[in-house]
Amino acid sequence: MSIERVRRWNGALGAAVLLAAIGIATGRPALSIGGSLPLLFVIGGALSGEPDTPQLAVERSVSTSAPFPGEAVEVTVSVENEGQTPVSDLRVVDGVPSELSVTAGTPRASLALSPGDSQTFTYTLTARRGEHDFTAVLCRLWSLWGTRRRTTLLTATGTVDLICESTPTESPTTSATTQQRGTLTASTAGDGMEFHSTREYQPGDSVRDIDWRRFAKTGSLVTVRYREERSTRVHLLVDLRETTAVASSPGSPRGDELSAYVAGQLSAVLYDAGNQVGAATLGVDKNNIRQPLSAGNETCAWIDPSQAALTTQRIAQLLDDAGEVDAVRRSNRIATQGIRERLSDSTHVIAVTPLTDTTVVESLEELRRGGVSITVVTPLVFDGESMGQRVGSVEHAQRCSALRDVGIEVHTWQSDEPLHSSLETLIRRSPQ
Repeated sequence: MSIERVRRWNGALGAAVLLAAIGIATGRPALSIGGSLPLLFVIGGALSGEPDTPQLAVERSVSTSAPFPGEAVEVTVSVENEGQTPVSDLRVVDGVPSELSVTAGTPRASLALSPGDSQTFTYTLTARRGEHDFTAVLCRLWSLWGTRRRTTLLTATGTVDLICESTPTESPTTSATTQQRGTLTASTAGDGMEFHSTREYQPGDSVRDIDWRRFAKTGSLVTVRYREERSTRVHLLVDLRETTAVASSPGSPRGDELSAYVAGQLSAVLYDAGNQVGAATLGVDKNNIRQPLSAGNETCAWIDPSQAALTTQRIAQLLDDAGEVDAVRRSNRIATQGIRERLSDSTHVIAVTPLTDTTVVESLEELRRGGVSITVVTPLVFDGESMGQRVGSVEHAQRCSALRDVGIEVHTWQSDEPLHSSLETLIRRSPQ
């Protein structure tokens, strides 16, 4: 706690002396008397006492305790006067984590509180990956004449940190993870729910698969065939290269953070749906990962697709460890040939990348020409209004078009939109 004297009325003192001097020099008493008016402010400020020690209680709460990268988090701060004297001029500044940016509202407030009264103010932060600690709340109380101020730091009750994880602790959606095993549909006919084709009835066909409506009209027996749903080997290529460590604005989530988050959500959903899931981190090799891995090369760390219970935990740990690697220690190269050699013919690749350069586009095109089935999920990074952001947005759209031209399905995702709806569509798409 500190008490400071603010020389606010020095100008008034100068005005009083000047008016009095002019009045004496010109023989005009009115000017001399007029000089006494600003002198009153000088005397009042000099005699003003120190502001009373405030008895304040500060509480902080957030709209969500576990946001995803890019999610808007509303912070509410409540200040209560627990003392017996009114607080006429109180300035409050919340201790915003230094890594986060305020996107709406303000963490500052000017309050007047009667005894027992409380007031609140709100502002909005954009979440980023990691654990972010709020600091103490700065409270500044001014005296009546504004010549003395008492500054103190108070620890707020309630929320003290904001934890933003890239990987989920539980499946993010229930509608996508149904009781059916293997929600990635195949291109062949078999057991399933989606219509595939019809053929003439053959002995042994299930009675429930017969088109009884057509039989009632034509008298012919026709069997309806459905698109087969089976367990699929899915490998996530997560783009965490140095070029992906860009953001639309200071304090906004970077492209690599968004890619890690999307990949973590996908791995959980695909695993729950009965698929064999693996992952590789582009740009972060196995030597920079704390967790021991049996596969990888100089440009990526690798986990083979599996339906083992520990697979999603290993993927989550891999993404967390990779996120801890500084961007300057990451590679921008992609060893396409090495990736192709490790993929089996039945593996469907889902590449999660912000598409920040042409290197990843060329690598995915090469994999596609080599017969690899690929889907791309790209979180949008360039969504600002500046000229640079607009240029980046145009280039991103061109890269998406280039991938679609070679038969790669591309899904875009903006961080302020729910991810689960995009996942529901994605995991039910047929591999290319």
